[in-house]
Amino acid sequence: MRILLLRPMRNILQLTIKHNGTLQTQHIHSVRIWIAFGLKAAHLLLMDLSGWRAELSRRVVWGTDGILFLI
Repeated sequence: MRILLLRPMRNILQLTIKHNGTLQTQHIHSVRIWIAFGLKAAHLLLMDLSGWRAELSRRVVWGTDGILFLI
């Protein structure tokens, strides 16, 4: 499972939880964020330079330090 933490005015921190329970952290510096407003919910599309894409809608947690995505 991957967790993205978007911190305002900072980079994006990606936490990857491996199958054996270990935790791997990685900073993502170049991520483009598109916000498309729909009728029911706003969808955030994230795409980094390696090409993977994730559409995030209901699995968004707003926090004091940023926005937490569970993908």
